[in-house]
Amino acid sequence: MIEGLPLFEWKPPPLVLAMPLYTINRDNKFDIQLNVANLREHVLGRLLGGGKIELKSETHQWRRTGNICLEYQQRGRPSGFAMSQADAWVHELNDDEGKILCDLMFPLARLKQLARYTARRDPSCMRLGGGDSGAVSNVVVPLHFFTDWLLQGGGE
Repeated sequence: MIEGLPLFEWKPPPLVLAMPLYTINRDNKFDIQLNVANLREHVLGRLLGGGKIELKSETHQWRRTGNICLEYQQRGRPSGFAMSQADAWVHELNDDEGKILCDLMFPLARLKQLARYTARRDPSCMRLGGGDSGAVSNVVVPLHFFTDWLLQGGGE
């Protein structure tokens, strides 16, 4: 199911940098982080301004279970992130009243890697027949799997 999903990553047009990647200030410390942050802000701004984003909101259940839920199939057909044409997937975590606590943003290819990592680490995280009268299949990602995945470099 998830194994066969094609991977692709959004490739922004080449950037023309008007600033060096690092500078040296008066006390000879490198200000690399500031310039890298500026570059990333520019890339993010271009994505938000012109890239496709898909948003999935979760309200109360993620707080009770400690999991986020990634739909990949409905009624036997690819759906959710498996069919998304977005450049980025935003997973929004809300409190019980619907107030946004945080947004986790993934390039779509990275989200697919997280789903495969989760499925390999614990096959019971593949949930068939959930939601919508049992028609939806999901990868249930424990938040501690997510943090482990990040700490290991975010690969498969």
